[in-house]
Amino acid sequence: MLETYTGKERRSTERDGTNFTEEQMEGAGIRLIKERKTIDGSGFTEGDLMRDAIKTRLGVVSATTPAPSAAPGNPPAETAKELAESQETPEFSLEQFVEAAYDKAVGALTDGRLCTPKEIPPSKEEVLAKLRTLSPEKLEVVREMKVPMLVVEPKGLSYKRFMKNLDTGTKTRNETFITDSRKKQFALQDKALGIKGDGAVAGWTIGIAEGAEELDSEYGYLRDLTAKWKKGAQATRGAVLVDHTKFALMQKQAIMSGKRLDQINWSVLSRRDNNNETVCEDGLVSGGAFLEYYDYVHFVEAYPYDLYLYARFRAVVIA
Repeated sequence: MLETYTGKERRSTERDGTNFTEEQMEGAGIRLIKERKTIDGSGFTEGDLMRDAIKTRLGVVSATTPAPSAAPGNPPAETAKELAESQETPEFSLEQFVEAAYDKAVGALTDGRLCTPKEIPPSKEEVLAKLRTLSPEKLEVVREMKVPMLVVEPKGLSYKRFMKNLDTGTKTRNETFITDSRKKQFALQDKALGIKGDGAVAGWTIGIAEGAEELDSEYGYLRDLTAKWKKGAQATRGAVLVDHTKFALMQKQAIMSGKRLDQINWSVLSRRDNNNETVCEDGLVSGGAFLEYYDYVHFVEAYPYDLYLYARFRAVVIA
């Protein structure tokens, strides 16, 4: 996996010709990743020859080089697996993403004993296979995320188990704070999902969420900001907002990595029983953040008709 500059990635345009070395193509690939560019975009400055060389190396048909015909008796190259992989670009590889993110996602389940030994999460291969079903539009949302974070969420568990998971194992100094009104609404959403008591694992939700510690916020009435987000590029391509259980798992991952989400702003949360809706039964909206002064994760309510400066929208795409 290409992660850091090594000093080998000098601009390939310094040399002439078409016989590029693996080192030169690796350098060009590193720059694509670091600069978050696409190989066919205007930001690619390596020249058409390097573009064609990289595409040939990756097995992608070039716009300037005709596709080779299949040899007699051999099947065409466009297998189902290759077609799925063709949705990925050098700047984001699902296989590399899962390889790097899987242990962190599963660690968030086991560190605080959210799942029992019998409640086994899906394997790395199963997670990758599920993510390969993401639509091209949802993958575009992922590519635009600042810090994509893998979320492996057990279905059927009560919200209280997620909160207890936050406060067990690797944890903050103080326990998670939840206002009384959010406790009531979270319990109502569990009931709407048919969850009784602590619940039991009834399947798994696999998704990729925006895991940046801080996101840009916008000043305005919460109702209007939410309506604007729903009409925006992320929502219209299939993303929804994280709910309180996903937010708890994401905070757990962050805490285990020595980080915290939303220390400055706060994330607007969707309902667990309806990820397309933010307003709860009491007419209020749930929010999640981390309070550095008190050193805890907290869940509070917000008023749709009030003005807010620090609200932001943390997207997730579900496979």
